[in-house]
Amino acid sequence: MSDTLVLDVHASVTSISPLTGSKLGGTLITITGENFSNDHLDNPVKIGADYCYVITSSPTQITCRTDLLASQTE
Repeated sequence: MSDTLVLDVHASVTSISPLTGSKLGGTLITITGENFSNDHLDNPVKIGADYCYVITSSPTQITCRTDLLASQTE
């Protein structure tokens, strides 16, 4: 058969709030978009060199908290 299967899977981010946070870390970040997973382990979030710890996840929104004191090592 010469049929070709094309699978287009994507997620997109439409907004991130807040755009700034504490230098000491611990900021709660809300990411809004589409096609995220319900399983928070399927949606790793990295801000710069540091991971943001995902707290909740739905198909349209992820919330995560930045690492405490992460920026003090810079």
